[in-house]
Amino acid sequence: MPGIAVTVILGFMFCWNAFNYPLMLAGRQTFPVTVGAIQFISYEQVLWGKMAAATIVAALPQLVLSLMVQKCIVRGLTMGAVK
Repeated sequence: MPGIAVTVILGFMFCWNAFNYPLMLAGRQTFPVTVGAIQFISYEQVLWGKMAAATIVAALPQLVLSLMVQKCIVRGLTMGAVK
């Protein structure tokens, strides 16, 4: 069970951090936060404050999730290790 939980958690994190596929496949109106953060770069300026805020919003859910299930992650990753 811990191995399956770790697989689900890491799968969520990899999908949440996806950038290339949503950038190419998402429409103009629907895109994830990771692609939305790049919208603050234009020819004239880079809005660093808004981009940093979007990056924090994008990282916050997976940070909270990993802190909540940290014991399960460690147990699942070390279950197959040679002791």
